[in-house]
Amino acid sequence: MAIPLILRGDVGAWLGMKKRLEAADGNQGFLFLLVLQSLVGSYVAWYATHYGLQLLLPASIRFSSWYAWIALVVSVLASAAVQPPMFIGFSLLADQSSRTASDAPTPSPSLSC
Repeated sequence: MAIPLILRGDVGAWLGMKKRLEAADGNQGFLFLLVLQSLVGSYVAWYATHYGLQLLLPASIRFSSWYAWIALVVSVLASAAVQPPMFIGFSLLADQSSRTASDAPTPSPSLSC
């Protein structure tokens, strides 16, 4: 969650990590679970693609000399495709945790007759 702070240019890497741990405010376990989910999600995407290709493609393609390279590239791309949504989620969590009570949106007035 320190990456958005570092990319904004507000702080350096070490201070960004320190600020994020302070902003986590006792939720470090949840942050660890999010990182673990990122690793597991990436592996599951690779595994599903790698072995899914074996189930979907005919044997004539699977036993060709170039199939291993194609399967590897497609599996790596699928694994990499899982990471941007997780990075966006971390960025949103970072923005939410850096908000103060005064930054919270004000409720709109209800329109009742």
